[in-house]
This record gives sequence, structure tokens and C-alpha cells, in this order.
Amino acid sequence: MSYSDLHVHLYGCLTSDILYELARSKQNISWQFFENGFEQAFQFRPDMGQLLSLPQNQGFEEFRKVYLITENGDFSQFQAKFNLIIAIASLRDPEEAGWLVRKICKNHHAEKLIHVEYRMLFPPWVDQLLFNQLVQTICHEMARYEESTSNAFEPRFSLSLPRTESGPIHYQWLRALMQADHTVAYITTSVDFCFIEEGFPPKNQRLLFQKILDDNRKKSEQALAILYHVGESFGDKSLESAIRWIHESAELGAHRLGHALALGINPELYQGQTSRETVAERMDQIDYDLKYFQELTQLGIMIDRDHLQSERKKLQEMSGQYIECVYDANRVDACKKRQDFVMDYLKSHQVCVESCPTSNMRIGNIQTPLRHPLKRFLERNVPVVIGSDDPGLFGVSLPAEMDWIRSNLYLSVENMSDLSGNTERFRSEIISGRTLLKKQ
Repeated sequence: MSYSDLHVHLYGCLTSDILYELARSKQNISWQFFENGFEQAFQFRPDMGQLLSLPQNQGFEEFRKVYLITENGDFSQFQAKFNLIIAIASLRDPEEAGWLVRKICKNHHAEKLIHVEYRMLFPPWVDQLLFNQLVQTICHEMARYEESTSNAFEPRFSLSLPRTESGPIHYQWLRALMQADHTVAYITTSVDFCFIEEGFPPKNQRLLFQKILDDNRKKSEQALAILYHVGESFGDKSLESAIRWIHESAELGAHRLGHALALGINPELYQGQTSRETVAERMDQIDYDLKYFQELTQLGIMIDRDHLQSERKKLQEMSGQYIECVYDANRVDACKKRQDFVMDYLKSHQVCVESCPTSNMRIGNIQTPLRHPLKRFLERNVPVVIGSDDPGLFGVSLPAEMDWIRSNLYLSVENMSDLSGNTERFRSEIISGRTLLKKQ
């Protein structure tokens, strides 16, 4: 079968052998940042200089052990591993970036993929000149590779925007470059928001979302889909707030949502547990419950408006503090109903969830396949596409992810057919409303 991957990070596609080859080709790599972070996450400090001096076969095996993510963990452990990519592939050399793009496209083409949307987040030290050089190199290499396959393989670029104040700046740089370079405009079909979620609520992106959507309407031949990672890592808030973040992202105009684990995870796993969130987050949740009072109460969720308004007044005097959330049976049941409410919204508004099975199991620390949110999404008829996320780090491929789904989730032929068809229906150039932009 042929597949399309709509959720994959460009440098997360670097396999162990490519990254090891690149590391051995360089004389001076600063390892301190990576080694410090790795030690903090895993209580073990690798000596990368010594490792790379080992005989090649032995050194490669040790390198793979340090690089690959083969066990369940959390986002901090994932980031500690990803930092090895940052240390080796520094993004200071556009020529190197082009070489890596060719390697990655070749691997995916060999796996029988026909369409891949590659996301890339640039570090904060990249200035506009280097940004332009990197984006042009990446897009032109992708266009050349597509041409070399007679359009049998379609690589597409997605700029990952920082959730910080740099996001609008990088977006402006991209739009200017798309205006000046037709190949960049043709290959770039979306923008993405990724990296750390905690501390960056979707509401902060309201103006940027509006700007992107307005630009799409003004110049539909260069329209960009909005892809938004949300509900993947939410240890800083209640489950209710994590569900709300997913809803808010869709309301703001996101076309596809990355992971959205909080929406499909079984709330019973929270039974008897306690979480905490900031006063500001709790106040946002109160405002949400008041806004959707009628819809939520119709689902059987008990909401006392007078109590919430009274609580909100007290919270206004407690800025900077935290609120504890204890999950009893009633709260667990209410969370499930909240999930159903938001899933129904995604279904009715055709907002697609990008589900990445291995990544979700590893980063989301999902203990068994049957607890994976994907099954519940499909049962609720939420639009879903399957992605491999960071296949180089996880040692997987998209065909392997589809095989995992068949083997572990016992989906019907109809479900599998829907997943396959969704990769066509929810491609970025379709969901953004982009009109046909031909290659030159």
C-alpha cells in the first residue's frame, strides 16, 4: 500500500545511521548542552566524545542506545533525546540542511510514501537572512526531489512557529519569502505550533490565527493550514483544562490538532488522583463552564453558576497560587462527558486529529494499546489521520504504525479505510482552501 504522512517533524526523521554519519564527519561538536540534559532526564551521562572514538560498529550500536526512544517516558525525556539532533545538526549550514532533506525524502520514498508534510521549528538565534536561506534550501530540495520522481513522491513543508513572541515574526518572514519565491510558496502548505505546551495557552495565539486566516482569504493560492499541537503534555493543569485547550484551539481556527491525548484518554485513570493548576487556569475554566453552561448541563454535567461566579471572585485575590483538583467518581464521569462534547464539536466542524501511535505511547506514557485515544476517536467518528511524528527517534515508519493499529486496536475494515481516505481529505492544501498553485 501507499501512504501519506501528515504529521512528521523533518529532523525527527533522521535515522540513527544518518545522524551517526553526520556526527563522525564533524570535528568540533559541543556536547555539554546535550549531555547535561540527558543526565538530568535519565540519571546517566553519556560521553559522546569517547563514544564517537570507538570502532565504527561498536560506536554505532552505543550511539543507537543513546538516541532511540524505545521505552515509555515523558516529554522531558523525549526532549533530552531530541537534543542530540540539535547538537549534531545545528542548522547553521544550509548546505547541510539540503543534504539531510535529500536523505530523508529518499528514505520515505523507499517506504512507499507518496505525500509527506514535514514540519520544522527554527531555534531563536536564527536571524532573517539565515531563515530565508534555510527555508529556500529545504523547499527547493523538496521540489527537486519531487521532480526526480516524476511527482510520484510529494514532499511538503510546514513552518513550525514558536508559541512565543517570535511566532508572528517568523510568520511574517515566511509570507515575505513565499511572495518572493514561487517554489517556497508551492512547497509550503501549512504552519504548525509545536514544542512545549505548558505555559502557552491557545488563547495567546488568537491574533496570529486571525492574521493567518485573513491572509488565506486574501491570497487563497498561497493559503496555509493551521496545525496545532495540543493536549499532548498537560501535567501543569487539570484534565478539564486540557480538554478545554483542545476545544479552544479548534474554535480559534486550527485545521488539524496534533495528538489531543487529553481528549481521548480514559478519565478513569485519574480516579483517586490529585492534580493542580494555576489560579489563572482555573479562572479560564470557570469562564468556559459559564459560556457553555447550557450545553454541558444538557450532557448531565452538574454546574452551579452562582457557585462558580462566587469562586471566581475569590480567585481574583489569589493570583500566582495553585488550585488542587481531586478526581472522585463524579468528576471522572464529568470529564468523560466533556470529552464527548468536544469530540462532537470536532466531528461537526471537521477538525482533524493527528494521531501518532508510537509517539503517543512513548511520550504520553500510555501503558497498553487499548488505552490509546485513537480507538475512542474512531468510535466517536472524530476525523483522524495517522502520523509517525519523529520516526527516526522512535525507530518506526508510517507503514509500521498502520500495522501496529491493525494488530493492536482490532479496527474494522471500514475504520482502516477511513484512516487511509482521511490522508487525502485532510491534506493541508485542501483544508486551508488553497486554490491550485502550479509549479513553475
